[in-house]
Amino acid sequence: MAKENLKMIKIAYVARPHGIKGEAELNFLEENVFEEGMEIHATAYNEKSQIPKAGMKLTIEKLKVANKAIVTFKEVADRTMLEKLIPFELSVSREDLPQDEFYLFDLPGMSVVSESGETLGEVLNVFDNGAQEVLEIQMTEGERIMLPFVENFFPEVDLEENHVVMILPEYTE
Repeated sequence: MAKENLKMIKIAYVARPHGIKGEAELNFLEENVFEEGMEIHATAYNEKSQIPKAGMKLTIEKLKVANKAIVTFKEVADRTMLEKLIPFELSVSREDLPQDEFYLFDLPGMSVVSESGETLGEVLNVFDNGAQEVLEIQMTEGERIMLPFVENFFPEVDLEENHVVMILPEYTE
């Protein structure tokens, strides 16, 4: 499995409340994997937060994602309580997510191979350019390239083998 040493993944942070009922505005750091009823781990972002150093468990009661992502936690009674916790980060355990699916945060560190299995490089990072995700690849020859994470360039992600199959683009001058 890719990234077995990656136990907790920071998915979002909360920097401000939304409304008066204890709802919070989420800012995603990674792709949204949250679902209603999911238990997540909250940790203080800085000393202003009253979350204990070891963090605390929160349960997503309601989640609305539209222009803004708004969440309600079962453990947070009202805005006053939420304000004592802010700012904080929200993480999930990779083990709590489906193991047969890959997520964008699984890709960095994966090998990049050709369709014939030749090692071409390694995924360094994943970026969102507003239109699509882009993979930054460190090629074995030393060059770094960035390509859209689309099926034309990356037809397969293999979690068992910990690699991404890449079809190199043909460059013309």
